[in-house]
Amino acid sequence: MRTRYNTVMNHAPRLHPSLELHMTRLFRAPPPAFWRCWTEPLLLMKWWAPSPVLTVEADIDLRPGGRFYTLYLHQDGTTDGAEGCILDVTPQRRLIFTDLLERDFRPAARPAVGYTATVTLDAESGGTRFTIRMHHATPAARQMHEDIGFHESWGIAAAQLGALA
Repeated sequence: MRTRYNTVMNHAPRLHPSLELHMTRLFRAPPPAFWRCWTEPLLLMKWWAPSPVLTVEADIDLRPGGRFYTLYLHQDGTTDGAEGCILDVTPQRRLIFTDLLERDFRPAARPAVGYTATVTLDAESGGTRFTIRMHHATPAARQMHEDIGFHESWGIAAAQLGALA
């Protein structure tokens, strides 16, 4: 069954504009550097939240069903966390995670946004083509994610990621 699943997941899904948000950037650093920044908690904490918000804790259990957790510190001193579950891992190439589930595929009681994210890292022109696609269940969920600043916050985070990598 796992082989069949991987075969299906290796095909790039079609973009559904009414349900998905995406961003792509080309950076000079090689894919292994980006992979480390995505999968090593201490590195992820350096770029994950758009400045001036800080990521003060991260837990990444890099396996299907593993935990993807971050805790944020805001300028006003408040904190909030984002709990998620890793769905698929292709080392150095692709990471898929969601906030609709918690570790071990348990349904999330309160998803932060309600998305599944597909991150791909493609070697290109001596660097890395970084792409993130956020899949939403409904057009309203997609719109809400866009309205709370998807493009702005991911633009800042992607620049921080590129500088770190």
